[in-house]
Amino acid sequence: MKIDFINEVYRKLIHLSSLWMVGAIYILSRADALFLFSLLLIGMIGFEIARRFWPLFKEITHTLIGKILRPHENEDNFFSLTGAFYVVLAALISIILFSKPVAMAAISIMILADTAAALIGRKFGKHRLGEKSVEGSGAFFIFSLVILLSFIHFGLNINWLQAIIISIFATTLELYSHKIKIDDNLSIVIGVGSMISLFQMI
Repeated sequence: MKIDFINEVYRKLIHLSSLWMVGAIYILSRADALFLFSLLLIGMIGFEIARRFWPLFKEITHTLIGKILRPHENEDNFFSLTGAFYVVLAALISIILFSKPVAMAAISIMILADTAAALIGRKFGKHRLGEKSVEGSGAFFIFSLVILLSFIHFGLNINWLQAIIISIFATTLELYSHKIKIDDNLSIVIGVGSMISLFQMI
């Protein structure tokens, strides 16, 4: 069962708050960013363990955030991790694998384009496209393209055509994330970052 629209908005507001990560990657050295996000990932692992095996903590987290979690995130299974865990993991992997501009662009798409797709798709989606909607996927594509073109000013070495191709690829990843069984917070960042890096090598 899907969470209702109001709780979806609350969830996406929390998702948007993750934009601080983009700023941190821009400001910090690679070594400092790796240290920071490694600590955050350790903290998220502790959070995931505590909400499974510490009854009091489990009750508190269920009261505070239970209504904004996806059904699979509420399953009593250690591998049913929250989206927040994958956001931190994706940020750390992007710092390891990609340059600053690439990591920043990939994370921005994961946060902003995904938020736009979810809210516009839920509110205005009328035409189904698998488990998503044409309207939501269109929003994801447009936001991805705008983000990529904006990051050209931050050292992202791609052209218009490459930005369009990457945006189509990112939208496809988001659309079929449930098929590949990888959380879209992770698949979008790694997929987009890898494609940008590939184009920059050409």
